[in-house]
Amino acid sequence: MRALRNRLRLPVAVALGVALTSGAVALAYVRSITDKGTPVFWGGGCTWIAPDIDGSPDLTLDVVSATLEKSIANWQSATLDQGCSYLRISLDPPAAAEARLDRKNILKFRTDKWCRPAEPDKGQPEICYSPAAAAITTVFFTSNPGKADDGQILDADIQMNELNFTFVVEPTTQAPRRNTQIADLENTLTHELGHFQGLDHTCWDHVKPYETTPPHDNTGAEVPDCNKLDTLSFAQAKKIKEASMYNYASPGETIKRTPKADDIAGICDIYAVAKNPNSCLRPEQMVKSGCSIDGGDGGPTGQGARALWMLALLPLALVLRRRA
Repeated sequence: MRALRNRLRLPVAVALGVALTSGAVALAYVRSITDKGTPVFWGGGCTWIAPDIDGSPDLTLDVVSATLEKSIANWQSATLDQGCSYLRISLDPPAAAEARLDRKNILKFRTDKWCRPAEPDKGQPEICYSPAAAAITTVFFTSNPGKADDGQILDADIQMNELNFTFVVEPTTQAPRRNTQIADLENTLTHELGHFQGLDHTCWDHVKPYETTPPHDNTGAEVPDCNKLDTLSFAQAKKIKEASMYNYASPGETIKRTPKADDIAGICDIYAVAKNPNSCLRPEQMVKSGCSIDGGDGGPTGQGARALWMLALLPLALVLRRRA
């Protein structure tokens, strides 16, 4: 399996600057794609996610569950409830689970090591992430070029970096743990749920090793370079920096809790009501769709399971240091 990583850097982005004839900035979004260029998507009309029963050292499990539910509602109220999207995301009760291809979508807080554990029985090594990333969403998908299920999401897991961040629910007076930065959980989860649904960042952060040229948005335009947003018009840069799928966030930021017009357009185009498959199966009811679901990153994967790692939200301070 392979992975695509999108980092949430503590500001979030969407939106590419294409001018309309009216002088406004056009709606634009970026989809997550496979290493062969196919956009990823959930094949059915619904999906589920559960918080790991171990929860977070910073917040009670009840608060984690309630915040995840609120973050889901941030999207669903603007897409499903408005009648422009058919995809329904439901919250499952807390469960013991790991971030792996098991068709169980999980929210997992990493407290001992900012890595996905090895799976020796599958020949899969430990996979560690950048300490600057507050969270990572791993999306497992089919890779069957030319087939109808090419790019179909099989499993999506969100992992939270408790080693370098203290997750809170703003407003709060809670201080960060030593050597960590504050991150608003709802802000972070809303961004990650964008990846969960198939959206990518809308400025190019050069993270994906196979991405040697800028990706393109839904209009066909190149995605702006994250390091060159100051070369865009004020309106274009503002749209990118205020969208939920922007790559960066400042400590305690909450602006990503509210998906913006570009974010919403992405979900409503991917899951347009007119394309509703009118199917809703629990993961345990699904067939394997011709893919092995016991392969791992870099290992054999039957007819083509793959994984995208979407690292998200790095501290804005890192960007400033890089520019200095």
